[in-house]
Amino acid sequence: MKNLMRMSFLLLLSVALVNCSKDDDTPTITNLDFTITQGSNPLDVIVEPTANGAESFKIYFDATGDANTFVTTTGDAVTHTYPASDASYTIKVVATNSNGAEDVELTKTHSVVAPRLVAGFETSGEPVVKVGPGMSFSIASNPNTTGNSSANAASIVSAGQLYEAVILFPSVAVDMTQEGKKTISFDFYQDTASDIDLAVKLEGTVTQSDDIVDVEIQKTVSGSGWQTVSFDFEADRRNSYPYGPGQPQEQALSALDSYVKLVIFIGFGQETTGTFYIDNVRGGADGITIPDTDGDSVIDTLDNCREVAGEVDNDGCPEVVALPSDDFEGNGNITWNSATSGSNDAGFGVNFSTEANPSSGGINTSANVGKYEDTGAQYANMNFDYGQNFDLSENHVVRVKVYVPTPATAHTAPAQLAIKLQDGSSSTPWETQAEIIQAYQYDVWQELVFNFSAQSAATNFSRIVVQFNGENNYETVVAYIDDFVMNNDSSDPAPTTAAIPSDDFEGNGNITWNSATSGSNDAGFGVNFSTEANPSSSGINTSANVGKYEDTGAQYANMNFDYGQNFDLSTNNVFRVKVYVPTPTTAYTAPAQLALKLQDGTSSQPWVGQAEVIQPYQYDSWQELIFDFSGQAAATNFNRVVVQFNSENNNETVVAYIDDFLLGQ
Repeated sequence: MKNLMRMSFLLLLSVALVNCSKDDDTPTITNLDFTITQGSNPLDVIVEPTANGAESFKIYFDATGDANTFVTTTGDAVTHTYPASDASYTIKVVATNSNGAEDVELTKTHSVVAPRLVAGFETSGEPVVKVGPGMSFSIASNPNTTGNSSANAASIVSAGQLYEAVILFPSVAVDMTQEGKKTISFDFYQDTASDIDLAVKLEGTVTQSDDIVDVEIQKTVSGSGWQTVSFDFEADRRNSYPYGPGQPQEQALSALDSYVKLVIFIGFGQETTGTFYIDNVRGGADGITIPDTDGDSVIDTLDNCREVAGEVDNDGCPEVVALPSDDFEGNGNITWNSATSGSNDAGFGVNFSTEANPSSGGINTSANVGKYEDTGAQYANMNFDYGQNFDLSENHVVRVKVYVPTPATAHTAPAQLAIKLQDGSSSTPWETQAEIIQAYQYDVWQELVFNFSAQSAATNFSRIVVQFNGENNYETVVAYIDDFVMNNDSSDPAPTTAAIPSDDFEGNGNITWNSATSGSNDAGFGVNFSTEANPSSSGINTSANVGKYEDTGAQYANMNFDYGQNFDLSTNNVFRVKVYVPTPTTAYTAPAQLALKLQDGTSSQPWVGQAEVIQPYQYDSWQELIFDFSGQAAATNFNRVVVQFNSENNNETVVAYIDDFLLGQ
């Protein structure tokens, strides 16, 4: 029995000793700790745990709010992105060991200061985005979701200008005064790993502070793919040009007030080309709400007309259609409606085209004009629609220059131009039209003025009709118009006097000489005429260039020009011209003379009834000849000048030179 008791005691002692030895050998976890680092995105936190004896770690980023959610790591740093709101989180790390060591945990508090999301670019609209010259902007699919899981991003194509920029116009200003919220960041993507200079600029165009200046930060980044770029405006900002160091406008560094524009430069000061992406522009806090002074849904920073309500797609300004005008040199805004057939109210019976000025002179020396050709329709006209109703209280005057050649056959219809205002939306616009008629003269440019001030209260007119020579007739008409304009200028029309004909053959003349080696007697024929170097620069004529008259031997050889209107010989009836005629190589029977003839260029036989003055000349020297038509002072039908050397009705050839042709004393 004693032996049995002794053996039992020894067994118990043995078990006790074994158990004590096992407890002493159990592994333990010591020195658990973890670091908390904020990522480049202010919402990112990086947790890296360490401990002695731990095989793995469970990281709870929100131990109180979502205690069942954790991330396991063997000791590598783990990144977590918190929601975009200010909050305090308890981060818990649990160290574990599979060999039976007891778990060890440690908690720390992390505060998130969430910057404002200025632009996420998932949809268009807010904020309004504009780009500078050389850039294009669009919202496109994310090119690579590695590093940025957003569905969309801002696609920016740069053309290589030095300071290409994306400008964001938020409806609420960016306030950079709050602690922890003085950083602007955005995700940036490029395909290549090349260095590129980025810059962020804050501008305050609507502010309560007069002393605020623009501030900016510039930095160089490299690497391909998505990366987050941050700009710390508390530590790194500088005043933007021209307020920076060394500039005459240098100011003290601006306080971080509320800013209404955020500008992102891609390739700052570089000729950068390519396609880039930005996303998740964050920074600051909500500042002032940008006012909309005129209540037109366009905030003041985007409104070019802040004091008057306008249209969103017109930068806050009222849509204003330019007043109708057409100079037929490509500067007009009128679309003329005309056709050789059609309805009375749509413009018909008229061919209308832009043509060369048929009579450049007087009040109209422009190159091109509008040609109105009535083909003989009963109600021939042309028109244009303005696009909105005319405000006749402001602009009620129509002015137009017209030129109508004398018709080849006599007209019974009056020589008049009618301008009509109509309601273009009406099916019978002529029933309520307003009409003014002005008479014109043939063969001269004149300005006609149509004053609709009597209709200043009318608000329904949107169409202007142009009609030559009345209606309800079948006569054909050719007319030319120019410098058509609607405005409020009711001053007297420009005088119709044509410019005095002259030609110095140095490019300053206004005469178009008609000549040909063959043709009819009245059109200038049998003559080659050109501008040539002066064959004898001496005496009274040392000019560089002169006109060369070369009679090829035609029986009635001559050349001429048409004035564009009838000469007023009662006030100006003397022509002057310098001539030089080399001695002919063969003897002439024709007299050495120059004849100047005045004719009616509209006549089928202009030589009938002409007036002629003849002056002799000497060979081989410049001399000035004077042709006095004072005897025809009462004549009113001459509009053509004919120049003819050595008479007519002979077949002798002649070479002569002229210069400084002029009508005047």
